[in-house]
This record gives sequence, C-alpha cells and structure tokens, in this order.
Amino acid sequence: ASRTASAVLLMDADWRIEWANESFERFFDYRLDAIRGLRPGDILLGPETSNTLPGLILETIGRGEAFKGEVINYTRHGRPRWVDLEIQILKDERGQISGFMSLQLDITERKRIEAEIAAKEAQFRFIFEAAPIGLSWRRVATDESQVRLVNDAHLRLTGLTREESGMAGAYSTVSMPEEYIEQQRLYAQLAAGETTQFSMEKRYRHREGRVVWVMLTQQRKNLPGGGFEELSTLVDITERKRQANELSTA
Repeated sequence: ASRTASAVLLMDADWRIEWANESFERFFDYRLDAIRGLRPGDILLGPETSNTLPGLILETIGRGEAFKGEVINYTRHGRPRWVDLEIQILKDERGQISGFMSLQLDITERKRIEAEIAAKEAQFRFIFEAAPIGLSWRRVATDESQVRLVNDAHLRLTGLTREESGMAGAYSTVSMPEEYIEQQRLYAQLAAGETTQFSMEKRYRHREGRVVWVMLTQQRKNLPGGGFEELSTLVDITERKRQANELSTA
C-alpha cells in the first residue's frame, strides 16, 4: 500500500482514518497527523460529489462486497479530483470486519478528455442536424458492422422516415428507375476505388405525390485500419429546375 501510485487510506471498523500513504498526502495535500481519527467523508466530499455516494458505499459494503466507482473528491484546497475509487473490507482472523482500505486512482485528466470529446460530439451533432442541406453519413467497419447518421433535411428531401432510411432498397422505391440505375453505376465506381466522389441530379417521389429535384453528391474514404466511411449530401434544386423549365417553354 505504501508503494502503490494510488492514494490509499486505511480505516478502522468505524471508518476512522488510521493511516494514509504518501500518494494520498501528495494528491489531496493532507498530512496524516491532521486527518488521523477523521472519516473520509469529513475531508474529501464537496459540492459536486454525489449526494447518494455515502449511502451507496454503505449499501455495497453491507452486502459484503467491495465498492468500486468513479467519484469526485476534493483536495484540502477545494480542488475537485475525479478518482477511480475502490473500498475493500478488511477482516481479522475470526472473519470479523476490522476496518476498510480505500484506493483512489487519479482519473481527472481522463475525465477532462472525455468531457471535451462529448462537447465536440454535441457540437458536431448540432451542426449536422441544423444544416439546411441533406446529410447522410455512415461508417462501415471491417466486420461489416456500421454506424449511420441521417439529418432531418435529408429525410424531408427524400420523403423517407428515419427508420426507412436504414432499410435495404428504401431509396430505390422513392427514386426514378432510370436515375437510380445511373446512381448505382456511379456508386459501383466509387466502391471499386475508381473515383472518390460523384455528383448527379436526380428526383425523389414523395408519398403525397410531389417530386423533389436534388443534386446528390456522394463521397467515400477508406479508413487506415480497414473499412470505409461515406458522406452523401442532397441540395434541393427543385426551384431552379422549375424556373429553367418555365424559361424553356416560354
């Protein structure tokens, strides 16, 4: 316990601190002499620590199990620290609880990175959903498993529901046959690596009978570890097509 990088506390059966290793003193900035006889909750809990944590620990220990979880504790100067906490039950030779040992591994940096990634993902999803053009993105792994995202604008232009957009052959049912054949020809070249993207004008037939003209652009990129990702964009050109038709018939 004295040599581990984790911050370690040894407590008696009443949860009062008896010993702390150097990692604990350094990490939380407490000297053992100042905290001996106190309970961990007296010095480590703070504003962002879950209110349910003490009860959850007692409940788990009461079942005779070690407690494990990620929690926020605080240093002597009030700095929050994320830790991977483990509390083990200590027993004497008769099998009676003689105390507890807590080990706390610093995961503050990992949590910071996770929060940063989550914020960037939320930003990406906002931009993706709010974009005025139709967007469809999918990533296919080497085992053929895939992740797919389709924004609301894409669904409005194609007339498909979100569930339908992920079904095989769904787009063929709302496309003009000759245009869909051409689209599949271009996609075959894309999949074969003969090109990295293609664009074409095509129409989607909505259930209510209206037709939407779009400029479809599809891009594909192979991933370093295998698999690939694709991005399709749809730009509504219905009004442009209508005006061009009016000019040609004027």
